[in-house]
Amino acid sequence: MSYCRMSKESDIYMYPSIEGGIVCCGCRLLDNDPTFHTLEQALDHLWEHKLKGHKVPIWAIERLQKEIKENDNGKI
Repeated sequence: MSYCRMSKESDIYMYPSIEGGIVCCGCRLLDNDPTFHTLEQALDHLWEHKLKGHKVPIWAIERLQKEIKENDNGKI
């Protein structure tokens, strides 16, 4: 299930890849749909989008924060 999808509330489409990692599809900050290999990297990336003024839904941030707390090593 995606963390967030493009909508009126979100400029970001971020989802867990079946190949591993979390993808920021159509990323406006980086080329080639970057894949993040830790939950912390994905969360930091969402904050970068927010700092650039992109719409990032709070539920995506909260979900990643929750998963980080539940998963001690931060690996996906």
